[in-house]
Amino acid sequence: MSQRSRPSPVHIKLSKAQRDQLLSAIQAHFATELDEEISYFKAKSLLTFFVAELGPYIYNQAVQDAHQFVQAKLSELEPTLYEPESTV
Repeated sequence: MSQRSRPSPVHIKLSKAQRDQLLSAIQAHFATELDEEISYFKAKSLLTFFVAELGPYIYNQAVQDAHQFVQAKLSELEPTLYEPESTV
């Protein structure tokens, strides 16, 4: 079974407002950068493709970045957590 055919445990859900904003952005990008008008349905198809194909990579990178951030903060905090032990 190929990796693409396995269901992803990451389900990226966009609100209607987010989806509408992204669809408008895709249409605007095509109009301004590529001098091409695309329909709502083509923009929706592209958004679906990008969320499915790019979403997991972006999600995983965000999780990795958050993990590194938290680890760095915990490393800074660690010396203040321990009580000095007497050497007597």
